[in-house]
Amino acid sequence: MGCSILSGSPTASTGVIIKALLLLLSLTAVFIAPAQANSNLRAMNNSAFSRFSAADQALMRAQIDKAVVAEAEGQSFEWKSDKSRASGVVTPLARGRFRDMDCRNLRIQNSWGNQRDEGVFRFCKQPSGQWGLTGPVQE
Repeated sequence: MGCSILSGSPTASTGVIIKALLLLLSLTAVFIAPAQANSNLRAMNNSAFSRFSAADQALMRAQIDKAVVAEAEGQSFEWKSDKSRASGVVTPLARGRFRDMDCRNLRIQNSWGNQRDEGVFRFCKQPSGQWGLTGPVQE
C-alpha cells in the first residue's frame, strides 16, 4: 500500500529519504545567488525538518504516499506527532510529465513548534511503477 518517495516501498530507509530531501534543499540553495547560498545552507542546519525523529519522518512519508496518488489538487494531508513538536501538511498540486514520466508536484510544509519550512517537490512514477523524488520545483 502507498508509494515511497524514494524506493516504492513504505518501508524505505528513512535515513535515505532525509538525505535526499536535505540534498535537494541544499542544491536549491546553491542555485540561488552565491551570497544567499551560504546563508541558506546554514539555515538548513536549523530547519524544522532537521529536528524530526525517525517516527516524525515516517508520519510525513505516509502523507506523501497518500498525496502523490490523490485524485484532487489542493487536498491537504496533515500529520502531527503525539511524541514531539513535529507536524506538517502535504498538498498535491499539478500533474504533468517530466523526462517521459508521469509526475506530481507536492507542496510540503514541515513544522517543529513555531519553526516552519516549506517547499514544492516533484515526484515521478518510475518505469517500475514506483514513485520517486526527482527534485525541487521553482515556483
